[in-house]
Amino acid sequence: MSSIPDASLPTPAAEPARRHPAWRGFATNLLIFLLGSLVFYLLKPLALEGGDTALYTEAQWVSIFWREGFVYYNREPLAHQLVRLVYLAVGNLHQAFILCSAVSGGLFLVLLRAFSRERVVWAAVLVSCLTWNFVGHIELYGATAVVLLLYFIVLVRALEPTPRATPVQAALALALAFMTHKLAFFFAPALLCLAFRRIDGRWRVRPWPARQWEKVLLIIIGMCALDLLPAIANLLDIRGLLYITFTEGLLDMLTPPSRGWAFWVESRNDTGMYFLFTLGSPLHLAHFFGFVVAGAPVGLVLLALNWRRIRSATAAPLVVASVIGIVWIFVWHPRIGWKDWDLFSMGTLPLNLLAGGAAAGMFERRVGSAAEEGAEGT
Repeated sequence: MSSIPDASLPTPAAEPARRHPAWRGFATNLLIFLLGSLVFYLLKPLALEGGDTALYTEAQWVSIFWREGFVYYNREPLAHQLVRLVYLAVGNLHQAFILCSAVSGGLFLVLLRAFSRERVVWAAVLVSCLTWNFVGHIELYGATAVVLLLYFIVLVRALEPTPRATPVQAALALALAFMTHKLAFFFAPALLCLAFRRIDGRWRVRPWPARQWEKVLLIIIGMCALDLLPAIANLLDIRGLLYITFTEGLLDMLTPPSRGWAFWVESRNDTGMYFLFTLGSPLHLAHFFGFVVAGAPVGLVLLALNWRRIRSATAAPLVVASVIGIVWIFVWHPRIGWKDWDLFSMGTLPLNLLAGGAAAGMFERRVGSAAEEGAEGT
């Protein structure tokens, strides 16, 4: 008998890949959110004091920051409004902070799962001082970490071989982050990674559906206009509005290059501010390296071991944002010294995402995407 199979026999059809129903993904995310929020809430005895913890909870400021009526805190309007509304609902300021920080932690875990489910990515991001923003923290940086993570995820998804996001969605995420905390403004240049690509050694404009960048510009203009409205209303002395801002300018926030420069800036400021050190001094370098290591203890190691695996354009926004974050940590001045760890932990978030993603192989060039780029280049 011949061992050659009969060609007339039908070939068994390949079984389609099983797709989990949508409700399972939703249920998993809901479970992660609830359990994560609960764990962060229960860990509140391990909370660390932040830079502005005393400012927000001192009796003389409580009646200003957390009163009823419309209050617009210029530096971090949405993060402030979230805590204020919860405080007015529960009647306890400390509980309001703790609840908002814990819930932000739950949301952060859900978004981190959307970015990657690899353990190495989670280790890079969560084994850092950033996680303590969710552990009973009396500050406003929990919500800031969430919206920054959302912004970085949208940027990465927009540059995937089959894009799952657009520049408009990235601009909306940036606007949300900016209105949550003005720190997001420094990471805005990462958005430009969506505008260009490199083909055959040359930079080309990346094709997107028509009028994408016009819409991006409108979103940014609208974001700035929305932020200016309360300031204009304050100048017009509209009743019922409390506009909270600070008189410090950019020079007041940067580490001075010399003691003479520091004295000049301090003398022209009427708030009594002063600098702890000058640029490049031993104390400045100690703070810089301390904040970077505390913010990315695992991320730095993973990046050192896996930086050669960063070959895909998908990683470009995180590379740009990581450089911005490190430079920002170097030049920005920690007014409260080491207690400003919560603010500076935001600067290493993109580095941790980049390092974890590199270790997980997320940014290695795919054959399909390289072929597509070559075809488009011809």
